[in-house]
Amino acid sequence: MKEILDAILALDTADVVSADFAALPLPESYRAITVHKDETDLFDGLVTRDKDPRKSLH
Repeated sequence: MKEILDAILALDTADVVSADFAALPLPESYRAITVHKDETDLFDGLVTRDKDPRKSLH
């Protein structure tokens, strides 16, 4: 993961090209979350303060 972070942070130097990202090894495992398309209206009708994004993450 450190290599991925280093590549992202190096974007400011303009020395990083897409091939650099393509050459990065993938981690053996990582955590992920999803947002489901069928829940796009989950917060319809709610005022902003009542919209909790944690409710839409799986």
